Amino acid sequence: SVYEAAFPLHDQLIRKEDAGEPETWNDRMKLYHRWAKFQNIFRVQPIHAIRDYYGERLAFYFAWLGWYNSLLMIPSILGIFVLLWGLLSVKYDRPTLDICNSTSSYLMCPKIDRQAYWFLNETCFNAKMSYVFDNSASVAFAILISIFAVSVNFLWQRQENRLQFEW
Repeated sequence: SVYEAAFPLHDQLIRKEDAGEPETWNDRMKLYHRWAKFQNIFRVQPIHAIRDYYGERLAFYFAWLGWYNSLLMIPSILGIFVLLWGLLSVKYDRPTLDICNSTSSYLMCPKIDRQAYWFLNETCFNAKMSYVFDNSASVAFAILISIFAVSVNFLWQRQENRLQFEW
C-alpha cells in the first residue's frame, strides 16, 4: 500500500528565477507566464503552445473561446451606442414627455383591489428607463444581433478549418 514510483504529469519549474532565459523555458512555464496570468488578459492567446502542451481538443476549445470573446467586442460597442442614443434622446420622446408632464393629472385605476388610485405621472422614472433600454435604435440593434448570431457560425467554421489545416 505504498507508492513505489510516480510520474507527475505537470511537475516542472514555473518560477522565472529557477529557469533562466525565456528561450530555455519549458512549455508549462511559457504558458504560465505568457497566458495564465491576469496581466495577460489583453494578449493574444498562444494557441500553438496550448496545443503542444494540452493537445488539440483543448486547444480548439480555447481557440473558440478567445475568438468568440474578441468577436463579441463588436456588438458590445454597438450596444453601448444604442444605450447612449436612448439616454440622449429620452428628453425628445413624446410618450415619455406626456407621462412626465407635471400638468397631466390622469388618475389611474389600482392594479389590484386593495390599492389606492394613482396618477400617471408617478411612473415618470419607469417611463424614462423603459425608453432608454427600448428605443428606436433597439430594433436595429436586435436585427444586427440576429445577423451576427448567424454569421458567427460561418466565421468560426472558417477559423476552425484554418486551424485544422495548420495542425
